[in-house]
Amino acid sequence: MLKNKGYYYFSILLLTTIILIIIASGVRYLVNERDTPKIPKIAQDKNASILLKQKGLWVNVVKDFHADKTGKTDSTLAIEKAIKFAQSKKIPLYFPSNGIYKVTHTLNIDISKTALLSNGATLDFRNLADETAIHLYSTVNYNNRFLNTKKALDGIYIIGSIDPVNKLQGKTGLLLGDSKFNSDNFSIEHCAIDGFDNNIRFTDNAWRISFSHIQSRWGSVYAPPGLKNMGENINFEDCMFADALADVQLYTGSFHFSHTSFDNSTLRLGGNATAHVISSHFENPGSRNPTKRFVSIESPDSQVFLTDVDIFTK
Repeated sequence: MLKNKGYYYFSILLLTTIILIIIASGVRYLVNERDTPKIPKIAQDKNASILLKQKGLWVNVVKDFHADKTGKTDSTLAIEKAIKFAQSKKIPLYFPSNGIYKVTHTLNIDISKTALLSNGATLDFRNLADETAIHLYSTVNYNNRFLNTKKALDGIYIIGSIDPVNKLQGKTGLLLGDSKFNSDNFSIEHCAIDGFDNNIRFTDNAWRISFSHIQSRWGSVYAPPGLKNMGENINFEDCMFADALADVQLYTGSFHFSHTSFDNSTLRLGGNATAHVISSHFENPGSRNPTKRFVSIESPDSQVFLTDVDIFTK
C-alpha cells in the first residue's frame, strides 16, 4: 500500500514538473522569439557593418562604404555601391548628419527596396554630368505596391546650384516615375532642393506621391503634357516654392496643395491638369513687377480650385 502510494506521489510530481517545463518553454518562446528583435544574418556580411538604430537596420554610407562626408572628393562610386548593397538586402541607406557628399552622376533608387535617410546631410550635385540627380522609381508590380509605402527621401538637402542666377540648366533634381513601372504610394519629407532647371520633374507612372515639409528654390516643379498613368493625387503639404522662376508648371495630373507657400512663384496649369490649393499662401515679396501672376490657367481643360488662400501683392 505504501509502495503504491509513493509511486502515485512520484507520478504526480513528475507530471507537474513536465507541465512547468512546457509552460516555461512557451513563455520563453513568446518572449524571445516573438517580442525580442533579432539582428538578421546580413549584420554578419563582410561587406558592411549594419547598424542597429532606433529606426531599424540601415547601411551607413560613411562607415560602411567610405563616402567622403567632407565634400572634398567625389563620393559617387561609394554611394552607388551602398545603394546596390542596400537594395539587395532591402534596407535603408543612411547619410550621417551635417555631412556634404559630392555626387557627379545619377543616383537610381528603387524605392520598393531602399530609401535615403538623414537628418541634415547635403548631396552636392553642382558638377552633375548627367541630366538627373536622383531618380526615384519602383520595380514592383501593381499587386505588390504596398512595398512602396514608405519614406523614399527624408532629411536631405539636394544642391544643383548655390547661385539663384546660375542654376543648372537642362538638369533635374528629382525625377519621379518610370516608363516601365508603377512608382506610387511613397513620400518625400523634410528635404530642400535648390538650383536645378527642374527641381522636381514627373514622368510616366508616377501617382499618389506625397511631399511634406519640402522647400524648392530657384527651380521649377514640372509635370509635362502627355504623360501616361500619371498624376493621381499628388500631394504637397507644408511646402514652399520660392524665388528665381521657381514656378510650379503642371500640364498633366491632379495635384493638391495644403498649407503651402508660393513666394515669387507662379502656379501654371495647362493640358488637363487640375490643382486644389487649400489654406495656402501666394506672395510676391520684393518684386517690382506689378503684373505678376500668381496663378496662370493656360488651357480650357485645366482647372484650379482655391480655398482659404491668402494673396499678398506686395
